[in-house]
Amino acid sequence: MARSAFYNRYTIYVGGIPRVITAMEVAQLFKLVIDDINEVILEAEPDTNYPRGAVRMILGSRTAYVRAISMRHLTLFTFKERKMLEIRPYVLEGMRCEICEQASGPYLCPEISCLFYYCVDCFIMTHGEDDMKNHVPVSSKTIRLLWRKRQNPVLHHDGNFMPLGYCYYFRQQILPSEPYRQLSLYKELRKHHSALL
Repeated sequence: MARSAFYNRYTIYVGGIPRVITAMEVAQLFKLVIDDINEVILEAEPDTNYPRGAVRMILGSRTAYVRAISMRHLTLFTFKERKMLEIRPYVLEGMRCEICEQASGPYLCPEISCLFYYCVDCFIMTHGEDDMKNHVPVSSKTIRLLWRKRQNPVLHHDGNFMPLGYCYYFRQQILPSEPYRQLSLYKELRKHHSALL
């Protein structure tokens, strides 16, 4: 892979960003959750340069990339409204297949267990097993169709929350095996915020 393709490899799309928020504020908010952020790029209208309400975020490691994609949604609280942010992989063009490393890899498998770029042959070969047959590859042209199908409009009580303003608290979905770890993380974030004031 070329250097620029490798640098951009772990890029995510975040939609639903309030148009008044800056790239620096988005980076600070996500730094509390994902920590390994290299770059945040605000998407803008080509004609007016007015923000679209979306960002591309380049992450520094696969761990941060998988963590971000697995969250799927965040709820962002501002003083006036509550916005549901959508997180999904940003499908890059010009990638090489990460299995054979020879052919062009225009398809990304967006499932958390994969998240690799594939050529057609390698996708068919690796996804022939029963537990992977329901994986649907996406390209830069088909990603919107897939994610519209997956959106869940129901808000869950234990969802992901990220308020905006003077307080930045994040409440991640609590897994049954680690409720005390989540509570200590929340307390650490509150202590960190108090130290900043």
